[in-house]
Amino acid sequence: MLNIRDYSIKTKLTLMNMVVSATTLLLACTAFGAYELTTYRSSMVQSLSIQAQMVGANSASALLFDDAKAAVNTLSALKAAPSVLSAGIYTLTGEPFAVYRRDAGGHTPPMPPMPAGQTEAHWFADKELKLIRPIEFQGKLIGTVYIRSDLQEMNDRILRYAAIVAAVLLLSLTAAFLLITMFQRAATLPILQLADTARIVSREKSIRFALRQPTIMTRWAF
Repeated sequence: MLNIRDYSIKTKLTLMNMVVSATTLLLACTAFGAYELTTYRSSMVQSLSIQAQMVGANSASALLFDDAKAAVNTLSALKAAPSVLSAGIYTLTGEPFAVYRRDAGGHTPPMPPMPAGQTEAHWFADKELKLIRPIEFQGKLIGTVYIRSDLQEMNDRILRYAAIVAAVLLLSLTAAFLLITMFQRAATLPILQLADTARIVSREKSIRFALRQPTIMTRWAF
């Protein structure tokens, strides 16, 4: 196995510059990726919150008049949002009042009971975004909206971003290698010349010492 110490100065400098360039690019892409993911998650929460507020506002009268059919019709408008898996309207006691499920086959889990006193929250779990928002009428709490959304759009966005990052990394590293190779010649030429001069001087000193060695031995013989 070839040791890095056996590489030439030019190769060592090239490797060093490429490692620095690759590390810097990876850190930058990771930072941008984390920012992109955080921003998009916040945007998803905001969008789903707006949908929940619209459902709550349109279903307030249905809750007040105990009209479950009207509440179901209100929830059916969520068909226009393909990311919404299911949604439910709950009464003040936490009982499901109306339910919407995108999967008519019943593969989605049943609506969970509403935690006591829980009126507003969101969390990412089981590869889904889940959100709870209150339903109010004239400033009074009359119910709660619960919505589940899948993360397919976010996952697709992450995959597209990863593909773009990979392409940018490849192009950037290729450009860095070409530039390093071009400018390295001017930087390494004096070093290589100095190293050659040092080797020549060292070799000449060794030759002179070898030539003078018999004379020294003869002097000691007398």
